[in-house]
Amino acid sequence: MMTKKTVQSLMVAAALCFSTVAAHARDIRFDVFVMGSGSTLFDARYFTSADERYRSSYASAAKYLVGVEVPIGKILGVEAAYASGPNDLRVTNISLNPTVTIAYGMRNRVGSINLVAHAPFAPLGFRPYLTAGWEFHRFAPTLVGVAAASSQGFGAVSTATLSATDKLGVNCGGGIEHKVFRRVSLRLDLRDHLTGSPTFGLPAQSSTGAIFPVSGLAQNVVYSAGVVVHFGKKK
Repeated sequence: MMTKKTVQSLMVAAALCFSTVAAHARDIRFDVFVMGSGSTLFDARYFTSADERYRSSYASAAKYLVGVEVPIGKILGVEAAYASGPNDLRVTNISLNPTVTIAYGMRNRVGSINLVAHAPFAPLGFRPYLTAGWEFHRFAPTLVGVAAASSQGFGAVSTATLSATDKLGVNCGGGIEHKVFRRVSLRLDLRDHLTGSPTFGLPAQSSTGAIFPVSGLAQNVVYSAGVVVHFGKKK
């Protein structure tokens, strides 16, 4: 399937980056970064189930991000990264007064490959950069989320089975690094991730089961801060 091939391609690309780094660590420079992130997922949707109106949205949450960047010139570099964290799905029955909301635990895992363009200048040790790339998302319900759908249902249906949704996406953004030691920099990063709306295995139409008739783009704004460790040749 397309999604499995995508995951395999990302894993192979990341493995090649790391193996190349390991084989030539004395000759080329590479950066390893570890960051903590805040994630706001914008994908509010409205749908009707059994003549009742519902609104779906996602909770903001923290994520972690790890990755490696290998330079392909004085300015450009190629980055492979992995991020993971929760963005719980919330479904609100807006036909009721007061409204009733049920939360379903969901985790968003992202593998990405980006091109990074660093500024050729670094006033006072601050060096900005821009980045854009391609990524693979897995929106996966947690065990708690699956249990909630099974016991409380989804929309107007008393029981439902949620499963993972795989999506291709793109991202763009930028940030700034500040060197604090010879081999260590601090990094601030802001990126906008775009992918298709997940449906968690639920159909748009059904006469007997739960439905989730949504479509469009999901926008995930991720703001990160962390540490970059520089290996190999000096920057």
